[in-house]
Order: sequence, then structure tokens, then C-alpha cells
Amino acid sequence: MMSSVSTTFQDIYYLFGGSYVNSDNYWLLLIILVAGMLYFHYAYFHKKQIRRNEEHQREIWESIQKAHGLLSVKRYTEALSKLETLLTQFKTGDYPVGFFYIKSYMGVCYHGLASEDMNTELLEKAIDACREAVDIPVAQVIPMQLANSLTTLGQSFVLLADIQNRENNLQRAMDEFNRALNIYTRDKHPLYYAWVQNCLAKIYFDMSQIDNEEKNLEKSLYACDEALDIYTPEKFPNEHRTINMHLGRIHIRLSEFGNKEECIEKGIAASKASLGLYDKRQHPVEYVTILSDLGNAHRMLADIKGERENLQKSVDAYQQALDVLAENIDPVLQANIMDNLNISKRRAEDIEP
Repeated sequence: MMSSVSTTFQDIYYLFGGSYVNSDNYWLLLIILVAGMLYFHYAYFHKKQIRRNEEHQREIWESIQKAHGLLSVKRYTEALSKLETLLTQFKTGDYPVGFFYIKSYMGVCYHGLASEDMNTELLEKAIDACREAVDIPVAQVIPMQLANSLTTLGQSFVLLADIQNRENNLQRAMDEFNRALNIYTRDKHPLYYAWVQNCLAKIYFDMSQIDNEEKNLEKSLYACDEALDIYTPEKFPNEHRTINMHLGRIHIRLSEFGNKEECIEKGIAASKASLGLYDKRQHPVEYVTILSDLGNAHRMLADIKGERENLQKSVDAYQQALDVLAENIDPVLQANIMDNLNISKRRAEDIEP
């Protein structure tokens, strides 16, 4: 048998011109041919394995997209079950992109479930899942989904701050939203940029009640202005009126640190801009809240100038708020506004003719 194989390779050797060299070298050709056969055998099966892996990854990706469809309509429990099952079907190193998306979407699911009842355990799971997503190297080449995970982290920390370690969790939320701004730039993604700035404005405002009041109020003011540049009243009336309502309160609080008159007047202007975009029948609570803010602001301005005029405006604002509340009873809010109305009335009555 060996003689037959040797004869066959010897024939091939001579076919390729072996007769012109020492015939003993045909063994070298034999080694080369065997090595070539082994290489092509390996390449064939390696390519076949690659195709199998690609098919497996394609199936996983299709399942990931189905899970995303579920979470997009807030069927978080079903989406989470599907995503958790997918994690058992491959190793992280074999399909890092799939792992990144699965963890990112799991974070969204846990956050969505936690938002329903402020569940601490679920919020921590949301944070852990998003952390695993953003820390995997492949995340850097999928920037939009990375930014989405960062904002989910930020939102989860904000909710967690309402339950425990308020200052620490607000700071962590702030950090994650600011990281997202490295991707959601104003030029490339203006709407995402405005949304993140609006989130940061609220966080800075809350932080101002804990530490560095003036500094955090200034940061909140800047974030509001950045968001309002994009959320115009014509295209985004809902966002515009909400931010202006918030802006009015920022200016009033800043009056304690800067030009009191200027800050109060800016606060009044922002509140009026917000009020003009609300329908008192559709949004009675917001409408009454702004009127109450205006009543407070005009009474503060009465300490600086136009005492009689501003106290009357304060009384009028409170009275309008009470008229709205007569149709939409909120006893606590009603009592608070009534107290403020009486204070402004007494002050107005004490002014000498």
C-alpha cells in the first residue's frame, strides 16, 4: 500500500518536472502536498463553523429585536424573560454586540418595572444591567445605544435618589447624563440634547436644595436655556411650557443671590410664558401652580417697588387660582393658596391711601 502511495506521488512529482532534479526530492513534494490537503481540510471546516456561528448570531439578533418590540410597548416582563433566556445561548466573548444590546435592553426593562412601584431592588438591577452594557468595549462603537444606556442609568439613579442616599444618587445621575451629552451633541442630535438638558435642569435644581445652592441653580438655569433654544413654543409647546414653569422658580430662588428685582421680574416673565401655553381645563393643577407662583413673585416684588400694584397682582393671581380650584377641588392646595391670598390682602389693606 505504501509503495502504491509513493508511486502515485512520484508520478505527480515527475509530472511537474521532477525528472530535471534529484529524484530523492520527491519526498519534499509529498510533505507539501499533505500539508496542503490538511490546510484545505481545516479551511473548509473552519469556514463551515463560521457560517454556523453567523447563522446562530442572526437568530439571536432576531430574538433581541423581538424583545425590543415588547419593551417598546412596555411589556417589560415578557421582554425580560426573552432576554434572560438569550443570555444562556452564547458566551459573551462569542457575540459581544449581542451581549451589549441584551444588557442594555434588560436595563430598560428593569427601570420600567421599577418605575411602577419605586422598587429599590429592580432599580439596582437596572443599574447593574446598564453598567455591564456600557462597560463592554464594543459599546464605544455603538454610540447611540451607549447613550441610551447612559440615560437609563441616569433616570434610575434619579428614582433611587427619591428612596435613599439622595445626594449621592443625584450626583451619579448627573454624571451619567453628562456622559450622554458627549454623544447627544447639540449639532448632531438636537432633540436628544434638549431632552438631556431638561433632565439635568431638574437634577441641578434638586441638588441646589442640598448643597451649593447658587452654583446648582445657575447650572439648572443654563440647562433650561439650552433646552428652550431647541424646544420652541411653536414646535414643542408641551416641553416649552414645562421648562418655563421650572425656569420661573429658578429665577425666584436666584433672587436671594443676585439682583433681586431683575431675578423676580425674569421669574414672572417665565411663569407668564408658561401660563399662556396651558389650558386650565385640561391642566388645572399646572395652571393653578403657576398662578400661585405668580402670586408669590408679585408679593416679593412689592417689597422692592410698586407695592400697591404688585400686591394687587398677587391677590388677582391667587384669586384666579382659587376660581380654577373651585371646579377641581384639591383641599391642601386650596388651603395653601387661601392663606397666601389673605396675606397679600392684609398687606394691601395696610398701605396708606
